Order: sequence, then C-alpha cells, then structure tokens
Amino acid sequence: MNEATISRACKQNEVSFATRVKDKIGVLWEDIEKPPYKTLFNRSVNGSNLWALVQILRVVENKLSEVQKQRDGREKLFATHSNRLILHLVYKSLPDVFFSISSDLTPEQIDDIQSITSKFLGSIMSESSNLFPTFYPANIFRNVTKCQEIVEKILN
Repeated sequence: MNEATISRACKQNEVSFATRVKDKIGVLWEDIEKPPYKTLFNRSVNGSNLWALVQILRVVENKLSEVQKQRDGREKLFATHSNRLILHLVYKSLPDVFFSISSDLTPEQIDDIQSITSKFLGSIMSESSNLFPTFYPANIFRNVTKCQEIVEKILN
C-alpha cells in the first residue's frame, strides 16, 4: 500500500502531494471517503497503470540508493531527502507509453529512468543550492512552497 500511495501521490500534477507523501503519508489515508485519498484512489486507477508506477518508483529508489552509497555530504543528503520530488519530476518527464505497460519494464526503459533520475538529482541540487543555500535538505523537501519553486525553476 505504501508504494502505491507514494506512486499515485508523486504522479499528481500538484507537487503538494509529493511533499505530503514525503512528510506525512498517513494524512493521505485519514478519510478514505474524501480527498486526498479519493484523489489518489478512485475508479480511474487500474492495475496495469499502478504496476507501471510502482516499477518506476522502484527504479528511482534503487538509483538514489546507489548514489547514497557512493557519495557523502550534501549530495548524499539530497539523494535521500529529495526522493519524492525526483519521482514527481520523473513521472512528469516520461512519455505516456511508460504508464501503459502491462508487463515489466524493459532494460532500455530502466536505463532511461535511471538517467532521468540522475539528471533531476543534479538539477534539484543546483536549484536548491541557489534558492536555499543555508537550508538543510530535509527541511526543503517538506515545504510545499520551496518544492514548487524548485520545480518551476527546473521545468521552465
């Protein structure tokens, strides 16, 4: 259920969902009869799409885990704390074909996702350092306004 919730939250157009799932995932389940739960889980959600989202989540998480093991300092902190924002950006950047698969991702798709993940990690580190040079990374990625600023800078 966690992977499905994280995936659906980060796939939303609004970055606030990715921020919420980073900080307080339980809030998304508080009342299953109304939003935000109903926004994430409704009749439009199908098993194939959800499986595709979860597979992408796992590739992103694995890539970030590799970075965390290989790096230290600020880069390690960003790989840890920006994971949901990176996933949000990865979902936004992938073509629709990635979300309509009913089988496992191909090796080529996995490579593409890993590459995009690395690209967004670098962009997030750069923009965060420019916008919020004195902030601890964990505090940046729990703040909706700061995450929106970062996304706007990266996508524009």
